[in-house]
Amino acid sequence: MCKTGPEAILETRTHGPAFSRLDDGRIYQRPFGGQSKNFGGEQAARTAAAADRTGHALLHTLYQQNLKNHTTIFSEWYALDLVKNQDGAVVGCTALCIETGEVVYFKARATVLATGGGRAYLSVHH
Repeated sequence: MCKTGPEAILETRTHGPAFSRLDDGRIYQRPFGGQSKNFGGEQAARTAAAADRTGHALLHTLYQQNLKNHTTIFSEWYALDLVKNQDGAVVGCTALCIETGEVVYFKARATVLATGGGRAYLSVHH
């Protein structure tokens, strides 16, 4: 993710969000939760920001790109499992329609896991 992050930001920028700029023209970056150098060192400024509306700007851009590309959006579905081929590559997922209870296989050329913050992967032990 860190290796391809700058490239992804530049690609995203061409689709719409106006990232804040420094006086020298570079995209403004700031530290954001959980971003550190050397596994726990000082905070790293890795978040490209669009003022204080970064999430809104990115969401709007992604939504507009989906409309432009005639993407079918499945609301109220719950992904159950990733499906892999014999080589271990992800080729789709099984998902549950929350409204009907139907389980469906979705074939995919690419898969993006957009699950939210890193806390989604933490388990709490007392």
